[in-house]
Amino acid sequence: MAKAHERNSRIRERESLELKHQNYQVNFALENLENDVGTLALILAAILKMLDERGQITREDLKETLKNLDILDGIGNGKISVNELRGGSFFKKV
Repeated sequence: MAKAHERNSRIRERESLELKHQNYQVNFALENLENDVGTLALILAAILKMLDERGQITREDLKETLKNLDILDGIGNGKISVNELRGGSFFKKV
């Protein structure tokens, strides 16, 4: 009986260590993703500011385009599907 208890204790300890490692990996990946999103947001802000300053787009044009792209997937949720981006369905047909 003591051996079974000891074995179960070792199993729980190993599982706990595995969960801690998985938690570390998830937190590391999340931190990297947050950094990537922040970097992309900064790059996008710079591009939009430059285009606006050069008179190549207006805020109204941007808002209208965002609204049109947002509904491509049939869901007006302030996002665009990665599949829509990959497929390029938002490009003008020539």
